[in-house]
Amino acid sequence: MDVSAKTNTLLYLYAFIPSNEYERTELESLEGMEAPYEVEFWSFQEITAVVTRVPEKDYSEANLQNNVENLQWLQKKAYHHHNLMNQLHTHFTVLPLKFGTIHETKSRLEKIVEDQEKNILSLFDRLKNKEEWNVKIYADKDQFVSSFMESNPEVTKKKEKIDQLSPGKQFFEKKKMNQWINEEAEENMTTLCKEFHKKLKQYSVGTKLKKNWEKKVTGRKEEMCWNSVYLVDKDNKGAFLDLLKSKKEEVENKKTGMIYEVTGPWPAYHFSQFMDRGESHAAGES
Repeated sequence: MDVSAKTNTLLYLYAFIPSNEYERTELESLEGMEAPYEVEFWSFQEITAVVTRVPEKDYSEANLQNNVENLQWLQKKAYHHHNLMNQLHTHFTVLPLKFGTIHETKSRLEKIVEDQEKNILSLFDRLKNKEEWNVKIYADKDQFVSSFMESNPEVTKKKEKIDQLSPGKQFFEKKKMNQWINEEAEENMTTLCKEFHKKLKQYSVGTKLKKNWEKKVTGRKEEMCWNSVYLVDKDNKGAFLDLLKSKKEEVENKKTGMIYEVTGPWPAYHFSQFMDRGESHAAGES
């Protein structure tokens, strides 16, 4: 029976999980997105959908769009969505859906599962025993440039040459040298990030590079110079985190101005695309 037909509710879809994992796991009741509805698990053969009912007056396409523009409302609901994903991730192989994935009827949801069954099952195999980790690298540029100047022999050579010039020429040559130092330091910073990314990839089965956030988003004085996510097999997690720990200690001791941050483990938000190419729905976008 279509849920929306009599109750004026829609279906909020959190995720897909393997039915065999759900069948052998006992869970306490979980609160849904909106009271009094709880989280429900609907099995479609090998695939189980994790859903909750939500009022149509708040979650229809037009009304949901208005609500997400309310920052307080959005933060509360997004937190619930994210928190539930983490709870599911402790028990199951999770194929997470993006926040605000709504279906009008159970039959519509079942049709999508049938059409995408092969893709979803393939992703279950790929994501089993995997975790997503996010690595962000920040840089205090003044400190990095200072460290670069101290450690780069080319800078010393340029300074020595400039010292032999007349005062008038020194002014212009120092200006050119400072521009060169900033450009070289920026390039060196990017190279260091790329080299470390290659090392992390050795312990990952998938990686994605994301756009760097601006300071007004991070709220930090340092600039973000790298933002990447990694899909890591749990068997490799120790080596992956050890490499990050070692790098953090190295840059702290050398005082290079580089800061390495890692967060996780998360469900595989960035590795859960399951719709066929050309379809408009996607899973795991954030």
